[in-house]
Amino acid sequence: MPGRFLEHWQDYEPMDSLMSDAPVMMHATDSQGVLLMVSAFWADTLGYPAQDMIGPQSMDFLTKASRTYAQTIMWPKFLESGGISNVELEFLRCDGSIIPVILSAIAQSDGTDQTRRCFAILFDDTEAKRTQTLLNPKLRDDAVGKLAAVVAHDFNNLLSVILGNLEFLSDVPDFPEATEMIKDALAATQRGAVLTDQLVSYGRRAQLRPKAQHLGELV
Repeated sequence: MPGRFLEHWQDYEPMDSLMSDAPVMMHATDSQGVLLMVSAFWADTLGYPAQDMIGPQSMDFLTKASRTYAQTIMWPKFLESGGISNVELEFLRCDGSIIPVILSAIAQSDGTDQTRRCFAILFDDTEAKRTQTLLNPKLRDDAVGKLAAVVAHDFNNLLSVILGNLEFLSDVPDFPEATEMIKDALAATQRGAVLTDQLVSYGRRAQLRPKAQHLGELV
């Protein structure tokens, strides 16, 4: 679709100034994907001097999985259509860490629908990925389960101290007026112990044993 191509690369000059000064991750390649220009911001983000990125293919900086996807699916689709939008890729920084990005690109034709150059702009997707991970139901449940186990352990220690002291007081003679209070406190402590066991079961993903309950009696 020639209408989607950049017909005149020079119309977007001065590209050198844009690549040097704009706080945006972007690069330009030839029709084989070889990097011709790289924004200083993009090079800094990956941890390379900008001049060291000129010459290799842009795909050389991708993770193995993203490179396979780019070579087999993304690049052929891009050459056919002349543009791609919002493609998720993972690039490798100089230190080996991964940066997830969203890439959109457009091509410049030579007047015969043959791609001459390509211009891509990229957006850091790190925060979005982190948020998505935090919202992942399984990971969230695992985190809640671990928290429940920790809380149950500490709560159980407190209950043990309370229970021990209450049992001691119940054996003290000449203290009849406290008998009912101690009885109620012991019952509450035992209910707390049951709750602790339930928290531990949830935290450790123990096999639960549901049973029928009479709601009227519970109320």
